[in-house]
This record gives sequence, structure tokens and C-alpha cells, in this order.
Amino acid sequence: MNLASDEIIRDNLTGLSCRDSFFRLLSELTSSAVDGSRPFSLAIIDIDHFKSVNDGFGHRRGDEILREFGERIKEVSRENNFLFRYGGDEFVALLPGTDKKEAEVFTERLLKRCSDYPFKGDPPLSVTLSVGVSQFPLDGYSPREIFDAADRRVFIAKRKGRNCTVSEDDESGISSSGGSASRLLGREKEFAEFISFAREVADRGRGFFMVLGPDGSGKRRFLDAAAYLSLNNYRILMLKGSGEISIPYKALSGTLDCSSEPDLLKKALMDFVGSSVNMAVVLKEMHMIDSASLDLLADFSSSFNGWFAVAASTERPAVTTPVKFGGISVSVRLGAVSLEDCRAWFRSVHRWNPPEVFLEWFYSETSGLPGLFSQGVSHLERRGYITVSAAGLHIEDDYREFALENRVSFNSAAEINNLPVVSTPFVGREDELNRIRTLIENGKRLITLCGIPGSGCRRLAIQAAGQNDFSFPAGVCLVDCQQEPSSLPFSIASALSLPSGRNPEETIISFTGTSAMLFILTNANKLQAEFISQFLASCPNITVMVTARLPLDLPEESVVSVGGLSTEKPSPSEPSDAARVFLQAAERLGLTHGVTELRISQVEEICLLLGGTPLLIELAASWSGLMSPAAICRRIQANPSFLNTDGYISDKDSLSGIFRQSWEQLGEREKNAISRLTVFAGHFSVEEADEISDTDLETLMFLVDRSFLARDDMGIHIPSMTRDFILQEQNIKSQGLELAREMHCRHFAARASASAEMIASGHESARGMEDLRAVFDDICLAWKVAVEKRRFRYLRQMLEPVRIYCCIRGRFRTGYSMMEEALKGAGNGMPPGLHSVILASQAVLASGTDCAADIDRMINKALSLGSRFADRDRGFVLLMAGHIMMFRCDYSKSEEHLSRSEEIFRESGYQMEALNAALGQLKLLIQKGLFTQAKSEIEALRTSCRSLGFKRGEWQLRLYSGLLARAEGNFVKAREYCLSYLASIRSAGFLHSAAEAMSLMAVIETELGNYNQAEEYLASAAGYYRRTGSTRGKAEISLNTAFLKEKQGIEDAVLLHYSEALKLGEMLRDDSLIAMALAGLSFYHIRKKDAEKAAEFIYRAAETAIESAREPVMIRILMAFAEIDLLSGRAERAAETALALMQSPFAVSVNSESVKDLLQRAESVSGSEYLNEKPADETALADLLRKYIGKTEPVNSPVYRKGKLNDGPE
Repeated sequence: MNLASDEIIRDNLTGLSCRDSFFRLLSELTSSAVDGSRPFSLAIIDIDHFKSVNDGFGHRRGDEILREFGERIKEVSRENNFLFRYGGDEFVALLPGTDKKEAEVFTERLLKRCSDYPFKGDPPLSVTLSVGVSQFPLDGYSPREIFDAADRRVFIAKRKGRNCTVSEDDESGISSSGGSASRLLGREKEFAEFISFAREVADRGRGFFMVLGPDGSGKRRFLDAAAYLSLNNYRILMLKGSGEISIPYKALSGTLDCSSEPDLLKKALMDFVGSSVNMAVVLKEMHMIDSASLDLLADFSSSFNGWFAVAASTERPAVTTPVKFGGISVSVRLGAVSLEDCRAWFRSVHRWNPPEVFLEWFYSETSGLPGLFSQGVSHLERRGYITVSAAGLHIEDDYREFALENRVSFNSAAEINNLPVVSTPFVGREDELNRIRTLIENGKRLITLCGIPGSGCRRLAIQAAGQNDFSFPAGVCLVDCQQEPSSLPFSIASALSLPSGRNPEETIISFTGTSAMLFILTNANKLQAEFISQFLASCPNITVMVTARLPLDLPEESVVSVGGLSTEKPSPSEPSDAARVFLQAAERLGLTHGVTELRISQVEEICLLLGGTPLLIELAASWSGLMSPAAICRRIQANPSFLNTDGYISDKDSLSGIFRQSWEQLGEREKNAISRLTVFAGHFSVEEADEISDTDLETLMFLVDRSFLARDDMGIHIPSMTRDFILQEQNIKSQGLELAREMHCRHFAARASASAEMIASGHESARGMEDLRAVFDDICLAWKVAVEKRRFRYLRQMLEPVRIYCCIRGRFRTGYSMMEEALKGAGNGMPPGLHSVILASQAVLASGTDCAADIDRMINKALSLGSRFADRDRGFVLLMAGHIMMFRCDYSKSEEHLSRSEEIFRESGYQMEALNAALGQLKLLIQKGLFTQAKSEIEALRTSCRSLGFKRGEWQLRLYSGLLARAEGNFVKAREYCLSYLASIRSAGFLHSAAEAMSLMAVIETELGNYNQAEEYLASAAGYYRRTGSTRGKAEISLNTAFLKEKQGIEDAVLLHYSEALKLGEMLRDDSLIAMALAGLSFYHIRKKDAEKAAEFIYRAAETAIESAREPVMIRILMAFAEIDLLSGRAERAAETALALMQSPFAVSVNSESVKDLLQRAESVSGSEYLNEKPADETALADLLRKYIGKTEPVNSPVYRKGKLNDGPE
């Protein structure tokens, strides 16, 4: 096997190979030795109690031990062995041509080398290891089998006391399934009780052990593991409750596979025990086992001569059953495991250490019940919120959008079943149901139910799905297709709870795969037929049931015609199916009193006239309170729009006619009420209906009963078909409608403002964000009314919530358009203060759109409008302007605006806003590299935030503390601060800020050498930016990925990502991004020893950066110039540049080691000493760059000119 060393990525800390190469090499070894002629061994090595080292002595000491361990394992290893750092404190050794015995010799040498000789440091530390060994092909033929076998044995080694090697499963009695470890997760105390119970049974001969707990607590798994580990000397009989408790001896006869005669069952029990002295019975879900089986077992135990132990699980405490078996009786209750146990489960099963915030969310959603952990991960994986790979799990940042708690169910294997719970009985349709059942059994995959609107196709589809759900183990998904044809994939993805913002076709197909699922698509049409056909072709095991007015005309389609309900009476005394529907609807309305046989015959006539159409029958039944069945008949016959030429119901315009007739049965009060309710965009509560539309509960329930309103667990809403009819039929100037619009605007303006206050303080940010999300459509409607009616007060209330929500959720275009709508629609006469704030908000939102070029115009106009005010509006405009100028690196203007903003806020009594401005100034100090000054102000700001209860301010200070720690080179501390900040903003739902924080975390992890973790953060941040279409975010990810690949030494990837960042920076016209990308490309060519190409790129970077880039960018450019000087033999000039850089606070703090290294290499080349020279006077970085490129004036319009280097600094 040819394994080139340059193909293997090295871990910078230990010098060993990275895990990225491990599975590739393992696959190569297994495939090249598939016949078993060339065995090899795998050892997984875990440093014992390494977390205690990090906690007690710091991460730096931990890194020193890992580095020394890398040296020691290489010392005891043969030349042809492959050594990997798998992650954290875990290592892997691939030992070609080595069997288990030889592998154990290697691991014993390593154990001795580590435990006998303390590791360097103060104090010296002794280290022990837990090692698991597997061999190909004895432990499996696939890479996964070989790895899992060794992984299990690491766990066994730890249970045996650590500091040892385990190469066989049976050494500890743990089965090769590997399940026992996870079965006892967090159950050490309960397991200890079981062991004690087993010992007492040995003393007393009899015993009963009861395991209680809810579904998902792991009762059955606990019994499996406990029995396997503690009852080795017993003949074990497993009985599982089936629920057939009414059939005597069902459980026992089924398990023993014999007749249910008691004597024969006892004989079968004796045969089962055989020559064994001891017997144990495990009763899983004992409450589902018939009592006759339990009684017979109790009788058998009383006559059994050996030890007899019973272990049972149940949801319900048993009082009499333990007494029947005699002996000791012990019970334990299993509940939720701890959060740390949940973390251990992820590490054990997935070899992954989950982020703290995700872990807390997952633990909460699964209620800490271990039986739901695997199911929870499966749901997240299927929907794309989690990606499983050889490197572990990767989570998307929008996982919180998925309601996992509603999906996990210990008794359900189905991925989804969103069929509604129907409260009314299903009537008739036996022929159609039988036809559908036959089609499903015959493997027909596209079934179309065709019928006119109101014929009950949707209800029939739901009933058929419920009767045939056993054919679809992966679940049933109901989707409404009434919207535009192109939106069908989005509707399906939403119904499946798949992540939004991704390609819906890809996510649906990826999720569904080969699962056997049923999709019910209601109200489909021929325009959607192409997608449906592609969907069926891509997912071979799905079945699609469509409801439509006309067939889709697809070749694979089976059509079931759905007409009216039967109007034939099954017997003289029984009503027809159609009449039963009428009577049920009337009964729900309390209108069936006094229904005589005569009236039933008239009901039959009504149903016949309406063609048995269910919806029309229900609407006609709602008239029963106002007129008799005979009168209803006359009304229908008198209205020709209802009927065809034969005197029966016509499908054309029939719904409109019936709706109109139902509308006419409403009083003016009800008509006006439902007209006013059309002001709501979505669901509303009873209280909101009363406050906004002046509609009381009685009227609401009246309209619900008559099908004008619908009610579900989200509240009340107007069905779309009903809304369309009302808006079309009734006068838009209905009494009270305009007042309702005004009240709706006022209500949702106030609600938006209250939500924004929750977000602003940080105390209830998550709740505030969720409330804004739930009512944002209504806020948009309220915004339009406020603009139309020039309600400036309400616009002001909604302004900050809209800006916050759109920025945090990445809906920049929506927010920008709303601001534009306000400026155009209500600009004349708008108070200057409000006008200026809307302009400033639009400028902020423009940064996330393709309108970024207009930012200067907007912010300058906002400043001009508000210049004569010194109130909150002026302060807000200055605050926004200060942040925008900071982003543009115009530090003097930024400082001026932020300082003035804080002053105005304090004078006006807005203390929290003043703190916000002060935090902006702190951020400016950090960006300018004035770290000492920034550090001196943090504690005072933190105290102020705490005294005001300003949680968001505290979160920001964690971030800034992290940035300062990073500037000091304390990356471990920086990680701690930034992780705390990330956890807070993610839990609050601040997705955009979370993406920026994850990108920063990736840089910090890269600096720490934790490349796998860095990749996870980058992938999460990239996923967010991809979904929101943030070009700036994508550019940031490209730059940070290039930095990561630089550290890993993957040069091709470095070139690719810096080139991508340059392209995106030019699209954005962002000089800082352009300059950083060009500098990165220059360093790429420096490493390639191509000074000419490097100079070309760095010259262009310098021209771009002089006037527009931040200090870190200019420092990196100057470092590149110095490196090129060294390559070109100009060591003295390189040293001069380095000495000048030492005067920059930012360079000294962040790049001091790099600058010193540069000076030392310059000394080595020139033979001169520079480190002890007196540094030159401080020179502005921009001036240093101008000297390099020969420019004495500012470069106002960088054109990326190519050229040769000047002679350098004068």
C-alpha cells in the first residue's frame, strides 16, 4: 500500500496525523486486506482524567502534556505504524501486519512509558491511559466494525479501573453490541442496587426487582444490561408485554412456543431451565402481560429448587405481584439522566462533544430521557439540522426552529404524522375507501381523488390514510397545495419541518430517501404535476394521494372519482349517508330538537337536491335554526344558481351560491363582525378579536359553528376560501371596518414595541423574538395602515422592532423596503426626528442588501435632518452613524458621533441607550488597537450594565473581553468569553450576531490548533450566511477558512479561499476585504518563495488599504512587505519595518511574536543585531505603506495597479 506522507495532514500540537486522514487510511487497509491475508490492529488510546488536568492546571499545561505524549508514542512505535490525534485527549494507532498480541506489546510499552515517567512541568504529572484494541479481520471486515470494537474496549478499560489495555469484549462481560455502555448511562446508582439485589437473592433464594419510570427512561435497556452483567449464572427467560392481557397465558405460551395449557406450560418451563440451577425471569412492560402468565410463573417459582430472581419494568407501581414471588423486594425509579450524562452519550455514541447551548436545548427537548436521544438525533439528521460524518456531528445554527419535543415519542417510529384530529364521525364512502385500500395494496403510488369543491375529497384522503397507515412506517404528511404551483416544494418542506432557506427539492428528497411515506397533497392542479412526477421518481418508496378537481394526466396516475354521499336509505328506518351528515351538523348546532320522521324525509330531499355534497349539506344544516327543512327545500329550488337543468346541484358556482345563501342567513351584527375580523393576517385570540374588532365570544363561536371561522391550537382564523368570499361579496366600507384597521394598527404597534423592549434589555430576548416572529405579518399590515393614515406615533413604535427583527433574522430587504414605503408614503409632513431615524435605520438595513452604495447618502441626510435636535432621535441617528463610520474605518468621525450620542442620551435621561453608545466607543478602542485603555473601562461598564439590568450590554462585554484576551495572546480565555457570548445570543435568537460570533470562534479555535472545532464553527456560520444570502458573510467565511487552511498547511485550499474572498470583496466594493484577501494571496506566494508574484499582490493590497483598511490589515500587509524583503536579500529594510511595527499597539499585542521572529530571521540573514536597537519613533501605519509604494498623498481611488516594489521606507 502506497501511503505518501505528504498526503497526510499533521496536527500542529502533537506532530501526529489528523483524524481527517484516519478513516481514509483505515479504509485503504481494510480494502487492501479484504481476504484476511494481511491482518492489522487498531488501538484507540484515551488519556485518563485529562479534563482534570485542564481544569486544575489550565489548557496551556494540557497542551504541553499532549505535545509530550505525541513524542512518547512516537518513541515506542515502529516506523510503519500510523499515529493519529483523533480529537482532544484521544489518539488512534493503526498497526499494519500486527495481531492483537503484538498490539498489546505496543500498548503495554506505551502504558509503562507514560505511567512510570512523570510529564514535564511544575508540578510533574503522572498520566495513565485506557486502551482498546481490535484486529482485522477477527473483529470485523469493515472500517466501522473495526473502529467500534476498539471503541467499546476503551469503555471496558475505563470500567476496569483505567491504566490498562482491553482487546476482548468478554473480559468484562459486555456484549459485542456495544449497547450495554449506553444502557447504563447515568444509571450507576440504580445498577449498584441491582448488583446488591443479585447478591441478596443468592443469600435468600428469591427476589423481585421492579424498575419504574416513564417511556423513554430506558427501563427495558436497563433490564437488558443489568441482567446480562449481573445474572450470568442464571438461565434467563425474557417476557415482553404485548398488550393482549385479556387472553390467558398469552405472554408465556408465545415466549415458550407451546400450548396455553397450564400443565404443558410448567413442563415447558422445566425444559427451558434444563440443567441450570438458577433461573431469572425478566418481565418487560409487566403491566402489558396477562395476569394468568404472572400467576403461573409465581406458582412455578414456589416449587423451583434453585435461586429464582424476577426483574420487571412497568409504568405503574405493582403492589401484589412482588408478594406472589416471595423473597426480597426492591424497586428503583428511572427518570431523566443528568445533562453531563447526555453529553457523555454524545461522546460515547457519536464520538462528539456537543456545544453547550445545543446540548442544553437537546436535553430540554428530549426531557433528559435517554430512550429519546437516538430518536432525537435521527429526526435532526433526517431534516438536515445535523450532519453525521466520520469527523462526528455538525449542527446547523437554525436547529432551534425545529420543534423536536413534538416529534420524539418513545412509542412511535414514524418520522411524521400531521393528520388533523377530526372531531366528527366519518360517514359513508365504503366503496371509495375499499378502492383506495386495493390500490395501495397493489403498489399504486399516485392516487388522485377527483371531485368538485366541497365533495369531501380531503376528508376522504385523511380517513384513507388513517386506515392504511400501517403500510407507511415512516409516516403520513398532509400538505395543502392551494398556493402558487412553484411553492409546492416549500409547502412540503414546511410540513416536514425541514430547515428553511435551503433548496426545498434537495432537502425533501434527501429527507425522504427510501422511506415508505404517504404524502397527501390537497387542492392540487395540473401545473404541479411535473414536480409530483419528479418527486415520485426520486423517492422510490413514497406514495402520493392527491385531491383535485381534475386528473393530473400522469401515466402512473390512478383516479378515484368522488361524487356526493349516498342519498339511498339502507333501510326504511335508517337515514342515508347524506342525511346523517345533515343531522350531525344540525346536532352540533343544537338544532335537532323536534326532528320527526316527516322532517327526516325533507332532509333526505334537501340532500338529494344538493347532490350529496358534504360541505353544501353542512351549510344548509346551519340554516335549520332559522327555517324548517321544507323551507330550506323551497329556498334551494327557488335559486337557479344552485341547480343544473335537471333540477340538481351544479358544481359551477355552487359553492359561491351556498356561501352567499349562508351569508344572507347572518344578521348585520355577524356580517359586520366577520368583515372586521378580516383585518387580521393570521391567527388571533378571543381577546384580540374583542379589542380590535369589537367581536365578543358569543359571536365568535356562532361564526365558528357556521364554518365562517376555524379554530385550532394556534387560535382562531378565517379560512382562505371564506376570506376571499367575504372580501369579494361584502362592501369594503362595512360598518366599523376602518375603525378595526385603526385598532389593529394600534394593537400591533404596541405589541411590537413591547417585544422590542424585551429584546433590548436582554432579559426576555428569546420570548420577544418569538413574539415578533409569530405576528410579523400582522406588523407588516399595521405598518401599511400607519403609512396610509399617516399615524406617525404607531410608525415610531414599530420602527425599532422592525429594524431589530430584520437585522437579527437576516430579512434586510424586507426591512429596507418597509422603510422606503414609509419615506415615500408618509414623507411629507413627517416629523423631522422620525424622518431622520427612518433614514438611519434604512442605512443600517442597506448594509445587507445590494443598496449598500446608498448608505452615505442616507446617513448624511439623516444627520442633516436631525442636526437641530438634541433628543433621543438625534442620539439614535448619531449612534447608527458612529457604527457605520467605524465599519468604514473613519475612526475620528465614529468617535465624534458615538461620544455625542452618549452625551445626548445621558442628558435626556436614556441611561440604557447611553450605555449602548459607551459600548460602541469601547468597541472603537479595541478596533483602533488601544487595548490598555479599553481594558480599563470594561469593569466600570459591566457594573453599569448590571445596575441597570442591561443583559445585552453584559453579553457585549463578554465579547469585548474575549477580543481583548485574544489581543493579549490568551486564546483559552478568549474562547471562554466568546463561548459565553455565543451561548447567550443564540439562546436569545440573535442569528446574525451568532453567525458573526461563530466565525470569530473559528479563528480562535484555529489559533488554538483545534481545527476540527474551527471547521464546525465555520460550517455553521456559512450555513446561516448561505440561507440569508449575505455576501459579506460569505466573504468573511472565505477569509477565515483560508486562515484555517494556512495553519493546516493545505496550500491549494488557501489559494482557493483567498481568491473567493477577493472576488466577493470586489462585488461588495469593500476595500478592507479586498486588502485582506490580496495580503493572503501575497503570503501564499511568499511561502512558495515567489517574491515577484507576492510583491504584485501586496502592492495592490497596500494601495487599497492605505485609506480604508483597519490596523490589523495594514500590519499584515507591512509584514508581507518585510517577508518579501527577506526573500529578496534586503534583511536590513525588513528589520526597519519590523522595528517600526513594534511601535503600533495592535502589532505589539497581537503580532509581537511574529514581529520578534521576523527580527531574529533578519539578524540571521544579515549578521546584525536589531532586537536591542532603540525603536524608531512611532509612525502611522498608513504612512509606512505610502513609503513602500512611493505615494506621499492619500490614495483616494485604488485601482489595483500592478508594479514593482519601490525601494521601501526612506
